[in-house]
Amino acid sequence: MKTTILFFALACALCVSCNAKKGKGKVIGGADGATSINVSDEEKRADHDTVTYELPECRLVSTDSLVSASDTAVAMETARKVYWENVRVVDLVVTNPTDVPLSFGRSWRLQVWDGEKWGYPELRVGGIVWEDDLFSVDKAPLRYCFRIAGGEYYLLPEGKYRLAKAFRLGERKMVLSADFEVKREVSR
Repeated sequence: MKTTILFFALACALCVSCNAKKGKGKVIGGADGATSINVSDEEKRADHDTVTYELPECRLVSTDSLVSASDTAVAMETARKVYWENVRVVDLVVTNPTDVPLSFGRSWRLQVWDGEKWGYPELRVGGIVWEDDLFSVDKAPLRYCFRIAGGEYYLLPEGKYRLAKAFRLGERKMVLSADFEVKREVSR
């Protein structure tokens, strides 16, 4: 009986001390006081991503309806042919003129041309792994705009690059690619 009372008293004391410690720290966005977040100059740069996504899991920014065309080729290109050094995000525009919706995942691949063959650029971060899953917007024909954060993961000095992304059109699997350049001096 004494052991039970002693155990109960220790448990109560532990709960009281834990509750007392809770009030000492502040939670970001909590109701316990004002929250201040400082934004560095690097984060204020023009190419910092502040976009609202239609499907954030795969960085799909938007979709636009298309008029069905006689062309049935699904195509992909970058929004710009030339970007500035160490650009953080590249917009991919995928056009599906067919009446079959496209399916896609999170994954993408970035390569750099070394003058003889395609290779991989130098990593900015330790290692990158994407789960590939399958998403779809049940509408076609459609134009998709993806915002690929290649510069968040890779160093992008001056050179020629290629972004590749896998898609499914019904049962047909395809990998689309789009080339772009990075130059030192480009007007944004």
